[in-house]
Amino acid sequence: MYVTGEITSAEIQGVRAKLTGIATVTGLGAGAHIPFTATAEAGGPGARMVLTVSGLVFDEIVLEGAIKF
Repeated sequence: MYVTGEITSAEIQGVRAKLTGIATVTGLGAGAHIPFTATAEAGGPGARMVLTVSGLVFDEIVLEGAIKF
């Protein structure tokens, strides 16, 4: 799966950011003009990012590096 698109809105509340937009998805859940939501938690290893697109949910955990905003 590959997801690329445009963020149309962003909201930051404390240590969490919510991004929404429209994407083109290839592979699993393929399509054009697909709405997506990504929620990111600031922090280093253990911080989470959740992508919801094409009816699928991907819940990822940072292993190295950090999410900062």
